[in-house]
Amino acid sequence: MTIKQSCPDCKTIIEIDENEFGNSDAIMRQCPLCGSMVEFVIPKAEKKQVGEDKIVVKEVESEASKRKLEELEKKLETMEQQGQKTKLSPQWFYFLIAGLLVIVAVVVLFSLKTNYNSKRFVDEQKEYPVAEVGTCESESQPASSSSSMGSCYSAADGIGGKFVVIDGSELRLRLGPSTDADTFKWGDGSNRHPKVGERFKYLGEYGDFYKIDFKGHELWVSKLYTHIES
Repeated sequence: MTIKQSCPDCKTIIEIDENEFGNSDAIMRQCPLCGSMVEFVIPKAEKKQVGEDKIVVKEVESEASKRKLEELEKKLETMEQQGQKTKLSPQWFYFLIAGLLVIVAVVVLFSLKTNYNSKRFVDEQKEYPVAEVGTCESESQPASSSSSMGSCYSAADGIGGKFVVIDGSELRLRLGPSTDADTFKWGDGSNRHPKVGERFKYLGEYGDFYKIDFKGHELWVSKLYTHIES
C-alpha cells in the first residue's frame, strides 16, 4: 500500500510504501526538492477499522457455519429416525406372518386330532360290536352268557351281569369314548348328569371310558369316577 504525504515547505507530493514502516507507526523522510523533513504516519483509525471488519466477517462466518452444522445434524437425526421406522416395519410384518402360521397349525392339529378320535371310535365300534339289550348274537347262545363285550345279555342285566356305578357328582355323559366327544344334553342345552350311586347297565368299555345304557341311550362315562359291580 502506498502512502502519500505533501512537503510542508514546497508542497511536493512524496510517496512511500507501507512496508517501509516496519513495526513503527511513523517515519521521517527528506523532501528531495527542498530537503525538509517530512513525517509519514500510518492512519491508526483505518488500520483498526480493517481489523474490526475482519473480526466481524469471521464472526458472521462462524455463526453461519454453526447454523449449517445444526441444520445438518437435525437432518441426520430425522433420517435416522425414518430409517429406524422403516426397519421396524418388516419385523412387524414377520411377526404377523408367524402368528398366522401358528394359528393355522393349531387349527390343522385340532382337525387331525378330531378326525383321529372319530375314526378311532368308529373302528372300535366295528371291532367290538355291542349287542342290543335283550337280544343275542346267535339263537344258540344263552341270554345269560357273559363271555366278552360282543356277547348277549338280558334286558335286566348288562353284559356279564355287570353294572356301572356312578361315584362322582355332575359326571358328564359323552357320546363317544373321548374327552373331545360331545356331551349328552337336555333340550335347553345344559348337560345331563347321573346321580351319585346310580347303577347303569355295562355295555362295554374302551380306553378310559365305560359304555352304559342311560335310560335307553348308549353313552360313555369316565372310569375315574365310576366302578363296576356284578
